Amino acid sequence: MYTDALFWKCMMKEEAIESLIVGTFASLFWLIFVHAKEAAPLGISQALFGKATFLTGIWTVIDPILIATPLAILAAVVVSLVTNPPSKKHLEICYHK
Repeated sequence: MYTDALFWKCMMKEEAIESLIVGTFASLFWLIFVHAKEAAPLGISQALFGKATFLTGIWTVIDPILIATPLAILAAVVVSLVTNPPSKKHLEICYHK
């Protein structure tokens, strides 16, 4: 979100908010249900699915940031493509061109 806001002129408030929400929930999901270091002690996955983690194998050691970051970037791009682009006047004010 921060990198896009600095270097991508089409990043607006809607994209930033959506990126933040998707990244947060993806990270929380991964921490609570998949990443073994957190999911097993929490026991939520055990209570709901009868397993210490929702997924098995190599997935249980992948850090949540490696899952959440691409999803947050994808959400920002998709929302950017769906919403109206900023006006030229607004971009001139923001970027002093």
